[in-house]
Amino acid sequence: MGERAQAIITKQILRDCDLLVAIFWTRLGSPTGVAASGTVEEIEEHLGAGRPAMLYFSSAPAHPDSIDPVNYAALKAFKAQCRDRGLIHEYDDLAKFKADFGRHLAQTIIRNFPARTAVAPDSEDEPQWPAVATLSVDAHMLLDTAVREDGSVMKISTLGGTHVQAGRTTLTREGGGARDEARWIAAVTELIDNDLVEDRAGKGEVFFVTHHGYRIADALGSSDPKRPNEEVSPKFLATRYAPGDCAWVNKFDIFERQDEGWTHYPGPRTGGNAYRETPNGGQTLTEYLMVRPDARPVPMN
Repeated sequence: MGERAQAIITKQILRDCDLLVAIFWTRLGSPTGVAASGTVEEIEEHLGAGRPAMLYFSSAPAHPDSIDPVNYAALKAFKAQCRDRGLIHEYDDLAKFKADFGRHLAQTIIRNFPARTAVAPDSEDEPQWPAVATLSVDAHMLLDTAVREDGSVMKISTLGGTHVQAGRTTLTREGGGARDEARWIAAVTELIDNDLVEDRAGKGEVFFVTHHGYRIADALGSSDPKRPNEEVSPKFLATRYAPGDCAWVNKFDIFERQDEGWTHYPGPRTGGNAYRETPNGGQTLTEYLMVRPDARPVPMN
């Protein structure tokens, strides 16, 4: 007798699989004789190989006529087993799933595919950087963010588009569209072309800052504004200019605004660049308060 059909499918699917993601709603699948379903068999074999898995169970409403009671009972039993093993995540709408998945994916990759620790350079000579001398603002921002976090850069493509992250910081903006994606994909490509990051797995998804990249980052210095920053309340209101003359700008867009002539709003205590940090889908959104180039100060009484 030949090998079981499901066994062949499982081998084909898992052969090059580093991370398994499974999403369930009301069905588990059909028994294979070895496991409760083909999906369960694939999950168990993947976990048995010591590889990470992310399992999601939707509690969104379903039409009663679409539910097979026997299959649904099997799903609940499997879900209970996974809960006991600490493997599951639950969601009840797509917005929550999207927010949770991005955060969980970053955490899982960082936890299971750690970045290489930076090492001291072999010599004190200045790094060789031909094309790096003209490194774009976006590439500099991406490299600097990766170095200040954990040394990783991720370019992950999903049904919702391509997401670029440096450590736990997402650079592609929610709703930014194809233009924003192209911007940060180009930045990743620039780092690759200059040997500042390397793709260890060869899959074009997860990259790590190279020894050369760390040295270049040190040579370039921080991409943060040169003037000291001052954190203000998320509800801080600008009073020196008319409300329409100021705007909160994502930290990844401040260089573009500066090129257009915008300036930083001075903080009330130290005069440093005013910025705020607010929760955003499980992450922290950093924005700087900036002033339009044609703004005029409000007369003081």
